[in-house]
Amino acid sequence: MKLAPDWTSTLGQAGHDAVHRSRVGPPLVRVLRGTEADLSSHALVTVDDDRVRLRLPNFDTKR
Repeated sequence: MKLAPDWTSTLGQAGHDAVHRSRVGPPLVRVLRGTEADLSSHALVTVDDDRVRLRLPNFDTKR
């Protein structure tokens, strides 16, 4: 998963760390498999099997 630097800054440190780890892939999946984590109330990470979904509600992409 590649996100622009300004995306990670909107998520706070927890979101930045999760996005950074997700570039590695499997380590993030092993930690979060079957769980959901609220990242600074801005993003929701859901992990099912080997897929990581990062939802960014109300995110303004034109910043």
